[in-house]
Amino acid sequence: MVQESSGGNDHGNVDEAEEQFCDGTQLVTVGRYLEAIQAFNKALEIRPREVRYLAGLAAAVDRLGFFQHALSLAGQATDAAPLSPDAWFLHGLALYRLGNYTGAAESLGRAVALLPDHAEALFFKGNCHFLSGEVDASIDCFDRLLRISGRYPKALYNKGVSLAALGRFDEAVDAY
Repeated sequence: MVQESSGGNDHGNVDEAEEQFCDGTQLVTVGRYLEAIQAFNKALEIRPREVRYLAGLAAAVDRLGFFQHALSLAGQATDAAPLSPDAWFLHGLALYRLGNYTGAAESLGRAVALLPDHAEALFFKGNCHFLSGEVDASIDCFDRLLRISGRYPKALYNKGVSLAALGRFDEAVDAY
């Protein structure tokens, strides 16, 4: 177990942890999730409660479909840094993937409260509302997202689905 220094220079460990984190992030972006997991785990061996490393690991695990494990990691990240919008987003995303739309909307709402322009959190929160039967709330999320990001194709489509569910077909056509 690596122990943190109480005053000495631990820049070697921090630099190694950051290097592993950067490697993991790059590996996730190219779809090499198993290798990314190894890199994030190495970073976490050095700095066990670093929220960025936990979030990176949660994202890689999520991409492999291990949603319960991603939820656990995201929960650790929210515990370590309750003011991290990314931690709350990943927590909400894992709940969404597990079908807990009410819990997901709550976590995604926390992400949006911390970072009002968090486009992906607004998108998934809108989906949660729709899947929970709260169609008007879903439209509100998609409208807010569209105000922030302009033409967001998935949000336009999902807004159209929401409007059609309410029988507002002319508006749905415009969204599509």
